[in-house]
Amino acid sequence: MSDSSSADHDQMNSVINNFLKEYYRVFDENAVGLFDLYQDDAVFSMDGTKFVGKRNIVYMLNGYVFNRCAHSISKFDYHQLNNTSHGVLVTVIGTIRLSDYKTRNFSQTFRLMPNSKGRLSVANSILSMFADDEKM
Repeated sequence: MSDSSSADHDQMNSVINNFLKEYYRVFDENAVGLFDLYQDDAVFSMDGTKFVGKRNIVYMLNGYVFNRCAHSISKFDYHQLNNTSHGVLVTVIGTIRLSDYKTRNFSQTFRLMPNSKGRLSVANSILSMFADDEKM
């Protein structure tokens, strides 16, 4: 890797890390705040159910299952898609403590796109949660 591409990788890694920290901080404190982090026509999938549009997504995420949850990121990886206009594909692995005090492992994949302000926002997301005895 050249010095230039290494610096670009480090910068992108930092940008994504900061986005994920903000996303999960907001999610854990008050999921309604995620409204600003999703694109208007975003698509979110969980357990085979699809939610379209940021209003529907945030309504679901603010619901009973995710009320007062706590995420912990174990690791993430990303791949830039063709060019910046296609966004970045990010996969996150971690744990989530739900409002019923059960801890689950989770995997969440995002397609992040720059918004009109040049900041990353969620265009697509798939969330999978697993009990300790289930395999990811």
